[in-house]
Amino acid sequence: MKAELPAHLRNIHQLLQNLEEEARGPACLRAMQRLERDLLPRTAGDSPYLILGIVGPNNAGKSALFNSLIGAEISPSLPTGGATRRLVGAAHPQLLSLLEREPTLQRFPMSRESAASPTEEIHRGEDPACLQVQQASDFPQKLLLIDTPDFDSIHQANRMASESLLAVADLAVAVVTRHTYQNAEVVNFLEAWLAHGRPWMLVYNEAAEESIAREHAQKLAEDVATPPAAVFWAPHDLAVQSGQKPLNPHFLPMDMWAGTSVLSLGEAEWTVADSGNYGLRQVLFDLDEVARVKAKALQASLAQLQDDLHEVAEGLSQRAGRARALLEVAENRAAASGREIAAGAMPGGPFIDAFRGVLDARSNRLSRGWRKGMRKARTVVENLAAKRRKRQSLRQHSQLLAVEKQMLQRSWPHFWEELARDLGPEARHVARERAPAALAEGLNRDLDASQGAAAMARAETALEQRGAALEDFRKSCEELIETAMNARGRDWDLQLATDMVLMLPVATATVVVFTTGGLGADVAVAGGGAMASLVMERFSHLLGSKVTADARRHWTELRGQQIQQNLLQASLAGSLPHLSTIAEQHRRLADDLRSLVYELT
Repeated sequence: MKAELPAHLRNIHQLLQNLEEEARGPACLRAMQRLERDLLPRTAGDSPYLILGIVGPNNAGKSALFNSLIGAEISPSLPTGGATRRLVGAAHPQLLSLLEREPTLQRFPMSRESAASPTEEIHRGEDPACLQVQQASDFPQKLLLIDTPDFDSIHQANRMASESLLAVADLAVAVVTRHTYQNAEVVNFLEAWLAHGRPWMLVYNEAAEESIAREHAQKLAEDVATPPAAVFWAPHDLAVQSGQKPLNPHFLPMDMWAGTSVLSLGEAEWTVADSGNYGLRQVLFDLDEVARVKAKALQASLAQLQDDLHEVAEGLSQRAGRARALLEVAENRAAASGREIAAGAMPGGPFIDAFRGVLDARSNRLSRGWRKGMRKARTVVENLAAKRRKRQSLRQHSQLLAVEKQMLQRSWPHFWEELARDLGPEARHVARERAPAALAEGLNRDLDASQGAAAMARAETALEQRGAALEDFRKSCEELIETAMNARGRDWDLQLATDMVLMLPVATATVVVFTTGGLGADVAVAGGGAMASLVMERFSHLLGSKVTADARRHWTELRGQQIQQNLLQASLAGSLPHLSTIAEQHRRLADDLRSLVYELT
């Protein structure tokens, strides 16, 4: 996975970037920031440097420690604290040149500054997350050291700068004093940093004595529930506080490492007995060993990304579920009305065509010859009547359409009223109450009382779209007729038999559309005559009435589904596409995101 990780992270970033704005919650923004500012740069190339961030509350000595580690006055430091208001960094000139040549390796927007006037330079820049970095020629080539503003500052920009470091640093050095080691801001900040095992060190500054530093450091480690990789301490010194002397903390052995004789950071080891000889500078600048901490920081960052992505996926699933719930309410209303309208009339042409097809497939030598002669006779009649049937087909189409429109006009008021009451401004249904704001606004516009007439007009126009159901209906009729004939166990020549009475509601028995025509069709369309009655009686006698009842039920379902979609599109003209997109795409995106997260493990 190591070699594939950069491409995998880019795929995740692309997926998040393609989400519409309203689907991007806090977790999505956190994940994108972590990818853009940490993981993508961290995994680009060979990730040649370590970011070490110095963090802490106001007046703890962060800038004094930073300047001491650099060996120069780069970050402004005042006895009263609060001098640093931007991210200030230092790095070797070769590392700075590399970052300028390869912007993809940068984890911060960077501004390279001269060493002219630190205090003046540090107040420039508008972006709190922009790193103002200066070169330090005697600095290790693979270390970027960053000083931060107070994370407990009353100034939002200061807090934003410190929090931006939290997302990208490999190792944090927290600086506290006897006044701040129990500060809630300190504990909360470190808890966020330590999530998923990020490494950290603790510097206890201005201690009255070593034992107090040890006791307070132990208390802070217990509060954040994660021991630091190392603890250092420095006694209270007015010369250090006034800037006359550099701050150089020394290693402090702790009871929290009881049972081990060494301090271990990455694969570096210092014996506890000799650790007093090591200052913080010596430990941090032993980069051949300390840089190994990057692997631990990478795993922690990936784990935090996974948490954010799980939250994003859950949010997408919830949005998809809410949209699906809204669709189901509308679909149920439209389905009931669609079946009611479809039951008003049924085309007989597909049924008769299916019946003929079944007979031809089941023919034997005796009946085949007899039917062949009948088929020729029927063909002659059909050819003679072709033009007449075409005109008649159009008339029959109009008859069926008129019946469906009549049924629509009858059922529309109830359908519209119930749908508007469920999903419109009145918001009676629980699914509507849980709808996201953008979806709710779209539903309100579609289901406003003033839109009812226009929606019904769209539904009437859409009734003409019924072609797809006819072929499906013919196939289902073939299955019904085949089953009925098998049950009878005999091959009756029913070429002219059609049960018109049982296939259609009594009120609309003469409203029928035949798409295939034929002698039987012509006779049936005549309707009411002796021949038609004879055909219907014979068909019912030979096959039974169940097959025709089943045919009517199949048509009602098939045509009802078409009308259901027509009603949905007509009544939710503006919001239906958005609802469908969220219900399907967000569900799929959530699944894709979970698969990508799984690959990270």
